[in-house]
Amino acid sequence: MKSWYSKSSNNKIPLNNIIFYDGDCAFCNFWVGFVLRNMTSRKFYFSSLHSDFSRTFLNDYDIDCKAVSTIYFLENKRLHIKSTAVLKICKGLKFPYRIISFFQFLPKKFSDFIYDNVAKNRHILIQDKKDCELYENKYSEFFLK
Repeated sequence: MKSWYSKSSNNKIPLNNIIFYDGDCAFCNFWVGFVLRNMTSRKFYFSSLHSDFSRTFLNDYDIDCKAVSTIYFLENKRLHIKSTAVLKICKGLKFPYRIISFFQFLPKKFSDFIYDNVAKNRHILIQDKKDCELYENKYSEFFLK
């Protein structure tokens, strides 16, 4: 499996379980903090869609990081988007949050409809970004820049 050298932790990080998120969005940063506090032994890594890593990596998937309207999740060399990404991430969270992953049985059209409505209103739902830098400092080994 390919790996990426993390400057912040001086470790090679496997290119797996990476969450690509909008680093300028308070709701997205809240979500990153939630995942950090509730992940199981399955480790997730995070990369803001504004980072050099994301731009370089997602370019191979023909994704323009300037269009930051969704979340991406890389799992086992497969890139998931929108509701599928969220539900796959929930699978790696502590109980009771992992139960949310059971909603994968819902039609993708329906779960993406819910995701799109939350995404459209994400800047209204949470507006304060105060915790963002705190997470990047405290959990620096999980952030790819």
